[in-house]
Amino acid sequence: MKKQLLLMLLALLPLMASADDSGSCGTNVTYTYVESTRTLIISGNGAMKDYKPGDVPWNGYKSDIVKIVIWLDIHWELCF
Repeated sequence: MKKQLLLMLLALLPLMASADDSGSCGTNVTYTYVESTRTLIISGNGAMKDYKPGDVPWNGYKSDIVKIVIWLDIHWELCF
């Protein structure tokens, strides 16, 4: 299990390095949008902010996102 998690995290490193937009979306929680792969990554450890529909920081990309990666230990309510 630990090996699989490590491999997954290593696979995500190139995505994070080429981020087109990123920022905070909670205490110890960040979002990263990678336009080339149309991927939204939510990472960190904690709870996301309580956003109203349409107020998420990645709202401008929501119609372009085809993949969402949520790291372990993220607590949130899906709001698109």
